[in-house]
Order: sequence, then structure tokens, then C-alpha cells
Amino acid sequence: KQKLKITKVNLYELVENSIYHEMAKNKGIKIINKIPKSMNVNIDENLFKQIIINLFSNALKFTEKGNIKFNANEETIEGEVEGFELSITDTGCGIEKEKQQYLFDKFYQAENYMTREKGGTGLGLAIVKKIIELHKGTIHIDSELGKGSKFSIFIPNKS
Repeated sequence: KQKLKITKVNLYELVENSIYHEMAKNKGIKIINKIPKSMNVNIDENLFKQIIINLFSNALKFTEKGNIKFNANEETIEGEVEGFELSITDTGCGIEKEKQQYLFDKFYQAENYMTREKGGTGLGLAIVKKIIELHKGTIHIDSELGKGSKFSIFIPNKS
């Protein structure tokens, strides 16, 4: 029931300022921000920051070595900008195919609750999905066990 406060936001800077470079550095994880530096999008900045923080912290939590990459581009149809896609890709442990459909459910965690090592409440991805839906957008995961995960978000211009 939350109202969006849509403003024009520089996506590169929002991501750059929302990720924890020091935490990644301490873990030996390289952060790659491939978002065009001049990319401005119409979003609710405070809510969208929560998306970045949740997806980044999950990627960092489940990546032991390698990198986390952010990328974004405008989606166009017949020359008209329809929205933008933001992707966050990691080289972490990945998620089993049969568990991916439940990832955005409240309190669901892909690990067994008795053997959970990584911690967390199981609310982060449910919150991410709700914020994306408020923006009239979609989120998709592409993940393979042992090879990492890619979360792709599409936000239309008409949110």
C-alpha cells in the first residue's frame, strides 16, 4: 500500500553508493559495476536502494570467491525506451532449480533451516519482489548449482 516517490536517479551512483566495497574487499570478492555512468532512471530511490542492498548482500553472502557484477541497459521497442533492466550476477554457490520458484516467498530459504550457516530471516527477496512489483516491474533468476546466480530486474517507464 506504499506510495512511490518517483524521481530521476542516476543508477550507476545509486548502486555504487549502496554496495559495501569494504565487505567485498575483506572477503576477496571483486565488484564490477558495468552500469553506464550517465544512466538515469525513474524510480523511488529509497525503495530501490533496498533492492540493491538485499541482492548485493545475498550475492556477497553466497559467494566465496570471484566477483559480483552489476549491469544495466535501457530496453527499447521500435526505438522507444520502454524501461530498463538491471542485473546482478555472482560467481557464488548457485541455487538448485527446484528451489528457485520459492525464493521470493516470505521466510523461505534455500538452505535447510536446521543446517543453515549463512543466517538471515528469509524476508530479503520477498521484500525485493514487493518493491519491484510496486514499480510494475518483474524479477527473474537464472542460477546453476556451483556456477552462481544472476538476478535480472525489469522496470518499465510507466511505474
